[in-house]
Amino acid sequence: MNSLIDIHRIVDTVCMRRDALADLARDTDAPTPSPLSESTIDEDSSNIIKPSMAENHDQLSESTIDEDLNEIVEPSILCTDIVKLLANHGCTDLTASLDDSTCSRYPIANGGLGDVFSGRLRDGSLVAIKTIRTDYDHRHSARAYVKQAAKEIHTWSKCKHHNVVALIGLAVFRDCLAMISYWEENGSLLKYVLNNPSVDRCRLCISICAGLAYLHDNNIIHGDLKGANVLIARDGTAMLMDFGNATLLNATLQFTQTSTTPRMTPRWTAPEILEGKTAHTKAGDVYSLGMTILETFTSEVPFADKSDISLIYHVVIGRNKPKRPENVFPPTSLDGDNLWSTLTKCWTYDPKLRPVVKGVWDKMKLITPNTLKLIRSEVNSEVNSEAKDNANYNAKGEAKGENEGKLMGGKNQWGPS
Repeated sequence: MNSLIDIHRIVDTVCMRRDALADLARDTDAPTPSPLSESTIDEDSSNIIKPSMAENHDQLSESTIDEDLNEIVEPSILCTDIVKLLANHGCTDLTASLDDSTCSRYPIANGGLGDVFSGRLRDGSLVAIKTIRTDYDHRHSARAYVKQAAKEIHTWSKCKHHNVVALIGLAVFRDCLAMISYWEENGSLLKYVLNNPSVDRCRLCISICAGLAYLHDNNIIHGDLKGANVLIARDGTAMLMDFGNATLLNATLQFTQTSTTPRMTPRWTAPEILEGKTAHTKAGDVYSLGMTILETFTSEVPFADKSDISLIYHVVIGRNKPKRPENVFPPTSLDGDNLWSTLTKCWTYDPKLRPVVKGVWDKMKLITPNTLKLIRSEVNSEVNSEAKDNANYNAKGEAKGENEGKLMGGKNQWGPS
C-alpha cells in the first residue's frame, strides 16, 4: 500500500512538470569549447567535497558577487543591471557586438528557461543566443531566481575546458538576459550519432567523462546530463552544456507551481532524485552519465519502450536497470562485459555505492571499438600467444645469460650464481 502511495506522489509530481520537461526535451540545439583532466572504478561517490579549484581561484570574487547581487536585485531589476554586474565580475558584455539584422526572428528551439535564437556577432561569428526568462512577478522568490541565474552564468563563464561548452559572453537581447556561445552545426549527441552511425562512440564517451570530471573537480554538479545536453563540435568533440539548468528550473517551478521537488528528466535521473529524497548530487550525475553512455552506444534514449510514468514505477519501485543491448555489447565480448559492468555500477540503487566519474573515465579509456568486437576466445588466444612469446623470450634470455656467464670465467654475471 505504501509503495502505491509513493508512486502516486511521484507520478503527480512528474505530471505537474510535463510541460517543462517537454520544453527541455526540445532544447537540443545551440552553443562550443576549451585541454583535459584524470583515475578507480570502485571508489565511492562521496558527498564530502574538497574546496574546488574554482573556489580557490576566485573565492573573493564569489563572495563579492553575492554582496553585489543582494544590493542590486530589487523589484525594479533590469537585465542591463545584471549584465553590468556580471561584466564587472569578468563576464563579457556582447550586447553591442550582436548583429541584430542576422538574428533569427523566431526561436529555433525552446526550453524551460527560455528560448534559443541563432545570430552572428559583428565579426561574422555564428552564435547561439539563449535567453533566460526574467519576466516573473516581483516577489522575493522571483528576485531569488534572478540572483541564482546570475550566479549560474558567472560559474559557467569561469569554466575553461575542451569538453565543456564555452560561454563567450552575455547580452541583453530583445529585453531578455541572454547567454552567448558559438553555434555548432553538428547539434546534440543523439542527432550526431544518428547522422554518423560509424562514428567512434568510445571517443565520444571519453570526452563526456572528461567534461563531467572537470565539473566535479570544480565542485560543479551538472544536474541534467543527457544526450540533448551534449553538444558536438565541428571536429567531433563532445562538450557538456546546460549544467545548472536543473537548479534554475527548480527555482522557476518553486514560484510557478506548488511542488518544490527538484526538476528532472526521468529517463536519465537517479531514483533517489525521482523520489525527492535528495537534490542533484555528484552521485546523481554519475547515474545520468551511465544513461548517457548507453544512449551514445544505442542511438536511442534510455528505456525507449516505456512512457515517463511507467518508467518511474519501473526504476523507483521496481529498482530496475536497463537491459543489456546484446547487439551493442555482445555477450561474447570481454570488453562488452567490462563496459556493461561499469554502467550497471553507475546505476546502483544506493548512490553511495556508485563509482566516481574519474573511475568511469578510466574504464572508458581502456575500451575501443575494436576491443568491443573481440570475443573472449580471441582475447584468450591473444593473451596465450603473448604469454608463449614472453616465455620463449625469457628462455632465450636465460640461455644467453648462461652462455655469456661461461665466457666470463664460468660465472653468470646476469643474476645469482
